[in-house]
Amino acid sequence: MKKLILPLLLLYSFFLLSQKEEDGLQLGNFPIENYGQKQYSAHHQNWFITQDQTDFIYAANGEGILEYDGASWRLIAFPGLRAVRTVVVDRNNVKWIGGDRELGYLVPDTLGMLKYRSLKDKIPETYPLTANIWQIFPEGDRIIFASDNTLYSYKNDQFTVIPHPGDGSIYREYQVHGKVYVSIIGEGMFVVNGEKLELIPNGEFFKNIRATVALPFGQDSVLFVSKGAGMYLYNGSTITKMANEIEAYLDGNLLYAGQRLTNTKYAFATLRGGVVLMDNNGKYLGHITEQNGIANNQVHALSVDREGALWLAHQTGISKVSLQLPYTYFDSRNGLDGTVSCILRHEGKLYVGTYSGLYVLDKDMESDYPKFRKIEGITSGCFNLLSKEGELFAASANGVFLISEEGVRQVSNLLGCRTLGFSKLYPDRIFVGHLHGLASIKYNDGEWTEVQDLGQINDDIFSITPDAKGGLWLGTSLNPILKVEFPDSEKTNSEFQIENLSVERYTQGLPKGSTNVWSLGEELFVTTDVLNEPLYRLDPISKQFNPEKEFGKKFGLDSLNVFPRAYQSKGQYILLESKPVQGKVYRFTAYKNGNGEYNVQRFYDEAIRSTTETHLFWEGENQIWSGGEGIYKYDFNTNYDFKDSFSTYVRKVIVGSDSIIYGGDPSIHPNTVLNHSNFGIRFEFASLTSHPEANNYQYNLLGFDEKWSEWSHENRKDYTNLPEGEYSFMVRTRNIYGDIGQVGTFNFVILPPWYRAWWAYVIYVVLFLGFLWIILQLRSRQLRIRNEALEKLIEIRTTEVQHQANQLKIQAEKLLDLDKAKSRFFANISHEFRTPLTLIKGPIEQLEQNFDQKLSMETVIMIRRNANRLLNMVNQLLDLSKIDEGNLKLSPSEGDVFKCLRTAVSSFNSHAAQRRIDYRVRIPTNMLWASFDRDKLENIVYNLLGNAFKFSENGSEISFEADYYSNNLRIQVSDTGLGIPKERLPFIFDRFYQVDNSATKEKEGSGIGLSLSKDLIDLMGGTISVSSVENKGTFFTVLIPLQEIKTRSIKVELVKNSKEMHPTIANVYELNPGDYRDLPRILLIEDNSDMRQFIKGQLIGTYRVIEAVNGEAGLQCALKDPPDLIVTDLMMPRMDGIELCRKLKTDLHTSHIPVIMLTAKAGRENKIEGLEIGADDYLTKPFDGKELLVRIRNLIEQRKYLRELFSNRDIGIDPKKVTVTSVDQKFLEEVLALLEDKFSEPDFGVVEMQVALAMSKTQLHRKIKALTNESPGELLRNFRLKRAAQLLRQKVDNVTQIAYMVGFNNLSYFAKCFKRLYGVPPSDY
Repeated sequence: MKKLILPLLLLYSFFLLSQKEEDGLQLGNFPIENYGQKQYSAHHQNWFITQDQTDFIYAANGEGILEYDGASWRLIAFPGLRAVRTVVVDRNNVKWIGGDRELGYLVPDTLGMLKYRSLKDKIPETYPLTANIWQIFPEGDRIIFASDNTLYSYKNDQFTVIPHPGDGSIYREYQVHGKVYVSIIGEGMFVVNGEKLELIPNGEFFKNIRATVALPFGQDSVLFVSKGAGMYLYNGSTITKMANEIEAYLDGNLLYAGQRLTNTKYAFATLRGGVVLMDNNGKYLGHITEQNGIANNQVHALSVDREGALWLAHQTGISKVSLQLPYTYFDSRNGLDGTVSCILRHEGKLYVGTYSGLYVLDKDMESDYPKFRKIEGITSGCFNLLSKEGELFAASANGVFLISEEGVRQVSNLLGCRTLGFSKLYPDRIFVGHLHGLASIKYNDGEWTEVQDLGQINDDIFSITPDAKGGLWLGTSLNPILKVEFPDSEKTNSEFQIENLSVERYTQGLPKGSTNVWSLGEELFVTTDVLNEPLYRLDPISKQFNPEKEFGKKFGLDSLNVFPRAYQSKGQYILLESKPVQGKVYRFTAYKNGNGEYNVQRFYDEAIRSTTETHLFWEGENQIWSGGEGIYKYDFNTNYDFKDSFSTYVRKVIVGSDSIIYGGDPSIHPNTVLNHSNFGIRFEFASLTSHPEANNYQYNLLGFDEKWSEWSHENRKDYTNLPEGEYSFMVRTRNIYGDIGQVGTFNFVILPPWYRAWWAYVIYVVLFLGFLWIILQLRSRQLRIRNEALEKLIEIRTTEVQHQANQLKIQAEKLLDLDKAKSRFFANISHEFRTPLTLIKGPIEQLEQNFDQKLSMETVIMIRRNANRLLNMVNQLLDLSKIDEGNLKLSPSEGDVFKCLRTAVSSFNSHAAQRRIDYRVRIPTNMLWASFDRDKLENIVYNLLGNAFKFSENGSEISFEADYYSNNLRIQVSDTGLGIPKERLPFIFDRFYQVDNSATKEKEGSGIGLSLSKDLIDLMGGTISVSSVENKGTFFTVLIPLQEIKTRSIKVELVKNSKEMHPTIANVYELNPGDYRDLPRILLIEDNSDMRQFIKGQLIGTYRVIEAVNGEAGLQCALKDPPDLIVTDLMMPRMDGIELCRKLKTDLHTSHIPVIMLTAKAGRENKIEGLEIGADDYLTKPFDGKELLVRIRNLIEQRKYLRELFSNRDIGIDPKKVTVTSVDQKFLEEVLALLEDKFSEPDFGVVEMQVALAMSKTQLHRKIKALTNESPGELLRNFRLKRAAQLLRQKVDNVTQIAYMVGFNNLSYFAKCFKRLYGVPPSDY
């Protein structure tokens, strides 16, 4: 009888499910991932599965407990733990284990490795564990373990047994809504209450019903599902039977377990038929079997994870069924072969074209499984479908086919047909794009016939897009976009002529590659298959395609890189693809609502996205068919939130090859300290997301890495040769949808190597000290023996060292002095160069500005004199350079030495006469014929005589003597000049040395003349000596070895004596004396006479010029007769420009005088110093004479503006608002305060002002006149008149009283003065 009933039940269940399938309750396969022995390397059989609070999956396996973290499986085994039947996680995330006569829990050790801890030994001996533990129920603070015949209660580390009444055996235990129910055969349904079992209301109803599954139903009810007796609802008091559509399926396939998926959906596991789905009304929703993709139909347990996926523990492994995802799919198991190339619903049926042919979706009633049926007659790839007036056209590699109720008929045998389209101008034609151009088929006499090729087009046509006017836009495989335009007139199809077509090619702006055309409203867009190419939009005016950057804004998307990838119904539905900066590609679907605007939603197809082209078909705004390697049905009505939080965990840390220092349990955070070595360290990490195989990871080792790594699929990272220090390894996950999870960390410390540990340094110190002690002991005996000798040697060496130290100190001082001398030399040589440059440059600039004006002979002589001066300095510098390099050689030639000397010394005759110097020359009249270097000898003479003249006062004596004896030429030069201090005498032949190095030195010089002379004398093998008495003179003696030649050479000496004639030419212009008394007075202070003459020439005619030869004389002139402006040099004898300016600006009598400073020092610090002490302007030599005039005029105008301010009729002048020096400001404030205090006193006058200000009449007059342009009397009178005007405006009193109030005794004089100042009498003011 049993053999008959079972087949009948199976037949009934298949018939029932087939009926429901026909109603469309299930369509397609759920995404499924299977894990078998190959993945987890353990027993094939699994009995239970669950997820803990860290998202890890735990399965009860035949060899132990399996743990899955999203990246790998681990087996947790125990010697006494055989097959595990259940694993349950409590609220504290503790994993409780039940197995074959074994129970316990998992606990992490100190390294974070999960270990099994058995509790079997704690069970009372009176109730030994002799059966398997099948169920575990956490209840409050206790755990209930259920075996085949006993309930064990574990609390506070102790076991008790919950007895059950009667003699019946326990059939099943369940936990629903926190309550534990127990089904006892022959007794009924009980609930655990404390330490006993109580019969539920009407519980005896179940005494003969074997309820296999109990699940939550609604808020408080329980759904009991039995074997062979149906389903029952228990609401706490009553029990009612529940009608359902899967009862026969459950009975026929042996119900084993159940799971509530959501509040309205349930899943039931069977031992023969996989899993069946039901809603809360008992309706069948679908099933999951081997045919759908799970590995085995014998399912032992079900569990829903945090994502909503259903996990199955079955006979040969574990399966994950993604029920929560909004899509199902079809593939070869459903009869669909090949990559999908087009999708279309026609006459209620879904047609799918693939590279293998054309398929239609049918529902096979016999197999209870949706199947695709291949359309016979189309044996090649089908690339495009077109539905037109009840007929379906298919473009394939072998031609165009017509699919209708009569069957399949080929209407075109063109090879390589790719796409179909039509124009509204010709509804009876279908245009066919193929490999070699564009053709058309025509509807004629009830049939589609005739293939007419458009000869103008020979391109490989990819797409046909009609526009609003009936034209066709064609996308090609190479580059151009073609536009086909038809005649404008309304013609019938019979009048269609190929020659009337217009074909226009668009290539401008497009890259090479295949193109697709997208028509949205009035706009036309093009995409290409070239990587990283933008979207292009047609400019209808220029007929050029330009990159489009605003396309995404049409749909409210911010990304610049938004492309259309598929569309339908002329843009009613669009698939958009966005490529943000980080490189993650997102997709969106958009549909146009009734307002003409697009509604956009994210299309989460990352897990099903095709690696080839994407082909979509929209069935309304919320359902999409997506084709690639298979075909998916995507339902937006499914309320699944793809945005979810997840964590990343460091799962294992390995040191060396196999030393595990961390096992990965998230509850353990070890303080890991590692010894230093050259071993590597490996980190393994994982994150259990909805698609863990697509996870990307990013890591950063703080303390070593500078930044986060690039994203990678690798879930491990190795480091080697890490130095000692503190580290923190951080890792995070990016899931398939681009979301980034929480960061996982692992902290550790690497100690320094043993040889750098503290105790090692102690050992080093001890060893070193011991070694030193031994050495000292050995050396002490030797030292005692050699002590006396060493003492003597030390004494000698000490003396030598001291001597060497003194020598080094002397050399260091010399080097320092040489360095300072060089610095002074460069400063001085700058001044030496700039002064003659100014005297050469100035007249030339004047000549350039007024070419018709001729230079006077005086000016020409000055230019030549300063040019020769520059040439001489340059030659000296070149000779110095040659001497330093060792390249200066003697160039001897025969001649008369005495004649050469007479010629050289005669050049100083005019200079001596001009300065009234007694210049005495004693040179023998006879001839001294010898071979000598004429130029170098003359250079020596010029330097010695030049210094003598330079440092001698006018009217002094200078002598030059020369004679020859003992084969030596002796030259003696003496003067009665300043002399050289005794302490400076040894250094005068040093390079760059000058006796007077101050800025106020009397004589200019570079410090190289005597040094060069000595070097030249040394080169000739001679000597030079000097003696000097300060303020009495200096005496130089030169001895040069010279061999007289008695017999002259026959060679004729040709001497060219060319004298340049400089006729005295009168000045080409003369200044008329005129009356210069009203011109501004300029005080010019310059020690160089040529420079004074040059500057004076620039100023004469515009200003009155007063000259002073140094700062001290200039200060006396300024104090005696203050000028309107002072022009002074910086470097001058007696008093330099800096000190002069400081004294001028701090003296009340001269502080108001503007000062312009001239200098050859171009350094920034010199300029800042000059401006800080009060110089009004600063000019660097060489300067432009015109620029000097402009600066003088500006400063005088500023002073004029100052005086105008003080002569203003307003009385409220604030000295702080006027640009004057602080001394002048203080003086003005003092004057104004004095006037404010005394103006009302009639007896207060100029004399009283002199007394109050402690100044003479002349000083007071000049100072106030310079600052206010008024005399002291005028200032006082105008001050009183301005105060009177102020009082009159305020109508303080009558005119008479106000006149008395401001210090006037004479009313008529007051009225006269007031009218002269304001133009009206005071009575009319």
